[in-house]
Amino acid sequence: MFARRGVVLAATGLLATTGAPGHAASQEQEALRWEIDRQLDDIVENMSQFAMRTLPALRWDYGVEVDGVHRYPIAVEAGARMGVAVVCDSDCNDIDVWIEDGDGDVVAVDESRSSWGWVSFTPQDARRHQVRVRAPGCHHYHSCLYGGQIFMFDPTNGGRRRVLIETLGMLSTSDERSDGGDYVDRYTVKADASGGALIINLMSADFDTMVYAWGPLNESHQNDDFEGQTDISRITVPIPRSGRWNIAVSSYETGATGEYHLIVTQERR
Repeated sequence: MFARRGVVLAATGLLATTGAPGHAASQEQEALRWEIDRQLDDIVENMSQFAMRTLPALRWDYGVEVDGVHRYPIAVEAGARMGVAVVCDSDCNDIDVWIEDGDGDVVAVDESRSSWGWVSFTPQDARRHQVRVRAPGCHHYHSCLYGGQIFMFDPTNGGRRRVLIETLGMLSTSDERSDGGDYVDRYTVKADASGGALIINLMSADFDTMVYAWGPLNESHQNDDFEGQTDISRITVPIPRSGRWNIAVSSYETGATGEYHLIVTQERR
């Protein structure tokens, strides 16, 4: 996941640390709140590269008891892809997040062992959904602090880009293998030289991403870690001539598998 935040949530606030003096507890809570906000700000910056538009009012912070589960209602827009990111503080090494639809069915889940979680989903109708959060990795004897941010997907970046590919894919053991033994998924797009740059974004919570591209003049490009982030790969390249681009999604680690999100767009002039 990336590296791995609608009605506004029903309950907001912080749970104080049990037994701590009031002033010290307040200072500790503020420090933890700052830590959570910093992590969410980093995620917001990363998501903007993947055309995820932040819903500004929909950030929250709260305390969660050890192994406790919290549910929050959110308003959704039918057919509009949405994402929810949740991160927890330094006392927590595992947080899980689920999305439940209007019927109570789970439509997205991240139960990976990580101090942050990410789920994306496309509501089938406009009935209220729920975010469900649990922190099984909370080490504090009473509670841990976590925060969340809700996003909506806008691949056109406000109409400034044309979407060529937007897909959720899966590297699996049934895929083609490269000469080096890596699993590979391949895609082809046609880009128009009258436009601006071609932008290829690959993101995964499951593996260290690698993306490759070959243009109509047989030029080749590749990226492993975009700005040092092992879960994001990005190629931005001018389009020298109208024609076909071949794109390959793979992993840095041989034999790695898992889900990924690929977005290929072309800037509009």
